[in-house]
Amino acid sequence: MRDVKTGGAVVATMTTPPTTREEVRTLAGSLSTTPHPHLPAETIDRSIAFVDAVRDRLEDGEREAVQDLLAFWDGYVIAGLADAVDDIDAFERTTSIRERIERANAADLLGLDLYQALLKLAEALEDGAETIEDGVESVDAVTDRAVSWARRVGTLTGDFTAHLADHK
Repeated sequence: MRDVKTGGAVVATMTTPPTTREEVRTLAGSLSTTPHPHLPAETIDRSIAFVDAVRDRLEDGEREAVQDLLAFWDGYVIAGLADAVDDIDAFERTTSIRERIERANAADLLGLDLYQALLKLAEALEDGAETIEDGVESVDAVTDRAVSWARRVGTLTGDFTAHLADHK
């Protein structure tokens, strides 16, 4: 956490969300592998700050936020499956996000609403990627349908982080 100060008096305390997708994946992985009552308050605060920032970015129409939110859940899933999969690195390289979501659901890592919304988001991204010419995928692959599903996932992710905050 960092303190925002004016004239020596603290007016607000802000937590900085992760800024790279690797940091996002690492943060989400720690949420997946640490019993929630044992999560450090700073980890919970960073996850809340990340989700709030992504949801704001989605509302502002920033399509890159869709990929950031998906990176969060992919990091959560990969970390959560690490003990159940023989070679997690190979698993990550050789499976689609949809396959990883399916496997996470089978391992009871996701609630039903979140599982369904993540599948719909992955499907919307796959459909959008298929429309890109010359096999080049870009932010343009993020369709309006994908943004809508990302907003739903963002809402459910906010519920998840609110649950984490109950453990602080």
